[in-house]
Amino acid sequence: MSSTLVAKSKLFISKTTCNNLADKPEDSELIQIACGATGLDIQVAAADKSDETTICDGSPKSKKGFPGESTGTLPMLYSSDEDSAYVAVRKAAELGDNRYMRWESNEGGGEEFIAYVDSHNFGLQLKGIVTASMSLVINEGPEQITIPASLGE
Repeated sequence: MSSTLVAKSKLFISKTTCNNLADKPEDSELIQIACGATGLDIQVAAADKSDETTICDGSPKSKKGFPGESTGTLPMLYSSDEDSAYVAVRKAAELGDNRYMRWESNEGGGEEFIAYVDSHNFGLQLKGIVTASMSLVINEGPEQITIPASLGE
């Protein structure tokens, strides 16, 4: 899954620890970070497979196993402002806890997942723009969601 954050897209991260989607926080406990984020890229890894081929089989047989580890990247603009996307996600990285994250598309759909920030970096680009990037490890999800019209406005 790869997405570009367009004008009406929204990206949220929980202010506090959240270890599973069943306990996701209320919207008042979320920080809107799409203003500083420049994209979101989620890689859902291939599942393990186990070989089930027997001597009697005419061709190899395999079975899908446990899903692979899903990861993500969150590129953004660097800012030291207290309410910036970078500060919110960096704080999550320093605490090392799981956070609820939700991306809402401008079409009424989206994805939600539980992840922790594995690493972060920042760098100076040409013309003085400072960018940052966060690496995520997803512990639950991503799950496709539908955003009710009242939330998407």
